[in-house]
Amino acid sequence: FSFSTKYDFWLIRMDVVKQISRNYPNSLTSFDEIDYKTYYSHYKLFGTSRMECDFRLLEVCYAADAEILLPLLYYACTYQDIYKIFEMGDRLDKDCFRTLVQGKFMLEHFLTRLLASLPDELRSVSCELCKPGVFISRLQEIGVASHISRYKGSLLLLDLSTNCCSRCSKSLEHRIDDKRKEIWPKIPLCFDFLGWESLRRRNVEAF
Repeated sequence: FSFSTKYDFWLIRMDVVKQISRNYPNSLTSFDEIDYKTYYSHYKLFGTSRMECDFRLLEVCYAADAEILLPLLYYACTYQDIYKIFEMGDRLDKDCFRTLVQGKFMLEHFLTRLLASLPDELRSVSCELCKPGVFISRLQEIGVASHISRYKGSLLLLDLSTNCCSRCSKSLEHRIDDKRKEIWPKIPLCFDFLGWESLRRRNVEAF
């Protein structure tokens, strides 16, 4: 290859990374928005369903060693249940598949701990009037999921039952969202990568 050809290749690669990144953002708020609007059968991404696109891009980006995209693509694929992951995982490299399954279980562990902490969190944020007999119920009805969007405070409290006042409920909502923010930086670690900032630096160096 001539220098010009190599330079053109990296420009094309950088443009492709940017195009994909718009649909797989590395901020919690932006990925929440993606989750809420794109996992429907009628939604198409790059000409196919979101689920199909997630797994296809993971397969291609893993082969291309597009490291900056991989944690987000792994995370996107964990949206599916384990049966669907095994079904779709036939196309993936075995190490890629192992990392995906391992990361899904780690995320579910973090989010299960979030749910388990809610009774104590509610007691800690309750006012003096609510605190003596405060309780939270229906936790067992919340299914375990891998995507943090499922555990947004305002949405989660719609599925739970508490006997606290609206002010205490709002405080619990904020506490839940704080815990979500604490989990988001751990996503790259779930898939054997360093943190978001380290990935961004390495991506800049690569280009």
